[in-house]
Amino acid sequence: MAEFPDNRLILYPRAIGARANRSALLGVLKDAGLIADELARESVNGMEGHHLVGERFFEHVSFLGCSPHLKLEPPEQGEDSGTDEFCHISVSCDDNVSFFGGNNVRAPQCPQCKAVENDWQALMPRWEKAPEVFTYQCTECGATKPMHMLNWRRSAGFAAVSVHIWGVHQSEAVPNDGLLKELEALTFCPWEYFYRIS
Repeated sequence: MAEFPDNRLILYPRAIGARANRSALLGVLKDAGLIADELARESVNGMEGHHLVGERFFEHVSFLGCSPHLKLEPPEQGEDSGTDEFCHISVSCDDNVSFFGGNNVRAPQCPQCKAVENDWQALMPRWEKAPEVFTYQCTECGATKPMHMLNWRRSAGFAAVSVHIWGVHQSEAVPNDGLLKELEALTFCPWEYFYRIS
């Protein structure tokens, strides 16, 4: 079976310590009309917990530029899902913080002096060993910050809780403020977004 395309718009809470119950998060998304029924596992190459977009999806996600051709249904039985991307939604609720980055990760900037950290990949194994305590020190200004506080320029993020809108390419769509406010009410902190491109 072909690999499932991994292009997504990811929404996540700005506070690294934010957590949410999976049922509560799905309830917020369902009540908002962002998600509909759960997809059969074979529709998403054996992955669980993916949902069709809901009836109010386009009220919550704005697509930019020319009107995109979006497929909102999974491929028919026997079709190659690896080459026919479709828009659907999943959530991630974990106790531990994960780094979400694809092939589009841009070198992050120091939030203090804006210096670019081109060697960020060499720092990731150290962060993975001790994510709660590892900090980055800027070689330009000396500022010390946790990795998640660097400016990843909407190309990566760190989160324990996140909403993944699959089938969205770089800068193709943005979440509307109303959706971000509903998520904020769940976790008591503002939410952000970025793009993960395979």
